[in-house]
Amino acid sequence: MLALYAFFQGDYTTSQEYAERARTIIEDITMLVFQPYSLSLLILLACFREDYAEGVRLTTLAKRHSTSKMDFQLRDWALAALACGLGRIAEARLYIQNVLHLSDPDQNAATIMWIVPCVAYTLAETAPEQAVELLAWVFAYPDTALNWVCQWPLLDRLQAQLQSVMERDSYHMHWETGKARTFDSINTYLQHAFRAASATGAEASRQQLLTVREQEILGLMAAGMTNPQIAAQLVIGAGTVKTHTLNIYRKLEVSNRTQAIVHAQELGLLHA
Repeated sequence: MLALYAFFQGDYTTSQEYAERARTIIEDITMLVFQPYSLSLLILLACFREDYAEGVRLTTLAKRHSTSKMDFQLRDWALAALACGLGRIAEARLYIQNVLHLSDPDQNAATIMWIVPCVAYTLAETAPEQAVELLAWVFAYPDTALNWVCQWPLLDRLQAQLQSVMERDSYHMHWETGKARTFDSINTYLQHAFRAASATGAEASRQQLLTVREQEILGLMAAGMTNPQIAAQLVIGAGTVKTHTLNIYRKLEVSNRTQAIVHAQELGLLHA
């Protein structure tokens, strides 16, 4: 909690120190239910340094998923930022949708604000006008919870990119419009144009996380089949099944079969 507090006060060095200490303590006393807080902050801080390789490495350290909604929101926010840094737009959209799905704007306004910069990044190619307005709102909004946007060079490059592809007058018009937008208007846009993406589009984003073969194996895992049974069903080697299984765990950021099935259901990869 001290790491999170320091983060939103803009003291990123202190946040890094507390998050590192928290992660060590959590592992020493095996209180892994709290792990997502420190790991999520460390991933975000790595993104702001543009050390995306470190961000990816940190994702491999997760031992389990918590059942806390706040844990999932922090984790998906961090993973959305990491996906943006890696240029994985479809993956970023999936994590953004997860954050919005878990966030009640009347109770969790901060989580809505947190995800807006990532939304702007994912819209740069397809809806640059909206991206400009969201980015302008982010930089102008008077809340310390958004201080971190000035620490992320990716957003400076995004602004320069948008200026280069838009007419000068159009860019400035949308920038001024964005600065004047209210939180409610931003939230309404996100809920209707982003969270409420078509079922087909959302499903396509989800399915891109796993290959066709990995989806097949995941489905058979959920049906209760063992690795040897899956190998026999698909007429492939047991070693191949193990390799695919490990890839599924890595992509879903889990460490065992049960966690993979539960998280896949949360992501809509399996029918509950």
